[in-house]
Amino acid sequence: MTKLANTTQILFVPLKVQTKTHYLPFSYWSKKNSLGFDISEVAFINWSAGGTSSISGLFKGKFHRVYTRSNYNWTNELIVRYGLNKQDGIAIRKTEDAVQLNSTFGYRKDTISNWYHSAKFSFNTQFTNGYAYPNTEKAISKTFAPAYIFMGVGAENIDKINKRSFYVSPFTFKTTLVLDQKLANQGAFGVSKATYDANGNQLSEGEQSKIELGFLITNKYKKEIFKNINLENRLSLYSD
Repeated sequence: MTKLANTTQILFVPLKVQTKTHYLPFSYWSKKNSLGFDISEVAFINWSAGGTSSISGLFKGKFHRVYTRSNYNWTNELIVRYGLNKQDGIAIRKTEDAVQLNSTFGYRKDTISNWYHSAKFSFNTQFTNGYAYPNTEKAISKTFAPAYIFMGVGAENIDKINKRSFYVSPFTFKTTLVLDQKLANQGAFGVSKATYDANGNQLSEGEQSKIELGFLITNKYKKEIFKNINLENRLSLYSD
């Protein structure tokens, strides 16, 4: 007796995206990186209306990583900005200093709705010391002094066509870090300051962190108002 065997093979072929020249492996991740350096100079020579000659520079970078699949959306972005300004007769001053990391994960019930049940993480700090100019002997802020961490859950509306997002969270923890003991002892940025006796002797050091529970609203909007001219607006409101 001869037995006949019927075998069915299922071959899974990775999805690919076709370009003009070749095929690329399909990915649910999208990424965008942008770096820029702005420089401006103002010079006054025999100008009766008055003014001060100056030169300014601003380094900026944005790095986006977005995961989109069916009902899931995970948006990550890193923003860095650092600017300096030099005027005649005045030492170099810092004009901008920011490090921002934002990550939002969302889930929606169907592909029709733009509303997501979301969890958000945000971290903000700076690169270098900050001063109350013209006094550059005493720093009023430093790296991780302060640093702000936001963690919460809420709802986010994402409109990809109009490049707009709106997030609201009634349950967000805000952590303020002041990892410089000298600033912490002064009670900078809302942390509990050091305590002293009547003779000025220190009894306890200032706290280096403070945790609050509050309400957070963020909004982001971007639009090309003219060709190659974009308007971008970001708003963040928090109340404990």
